[in-house]
Amino acid sequence: MPNADLAGTRAAVDASIDSGNVSGLRVLWRFPFRARRSYSGIFASTPIVVGDTVYVQDLRSNVFALDRASGAPRWERRYAFRNDGPNGLAIGDGRVYGETDSDAFALDAKTGRELWRRHLTSATEQFVDVAPVSASSA
Repeated sequence: MPNADLAGTRAAVDASIDSGNVSGLRVLWRFPFRARRSYSGIFASTPIVVGDTVYVQDLRSNVFALDRASGAPRWERRYAFRNDGPNGLAIGDGRVYGETDSDAFALDAKTGRELWRRHLTSATEQFVDVAPVSASSA
């Protein structure tokens, strides 16, 4: 879940990383985001890890499923809609939930196929600036 829990506490209660071992961490892989940068940069969300897959969203609303061990892309869903953030993803019931600047969507977590998309903005609410939250099981 983005920021650890429904309350968004960002608490890592059972984390094995602490001040005594953080200096021993090393990079295993990198994923290059290729979308054009905005004034907010290119990435401003919390990656979500479920099993052996890492899900990330860039600030063009594109979603990527990456192999946890290698960083190799499993699938990608390109939206190319600018979203200056914050944005991000939520996972639940085999779905990846995300947003563009104006719509919410659900993708199949295994394939990236879009399951649905709903327009959320209006004349008085002109952009979406929050990551979705799923209260279902991941």
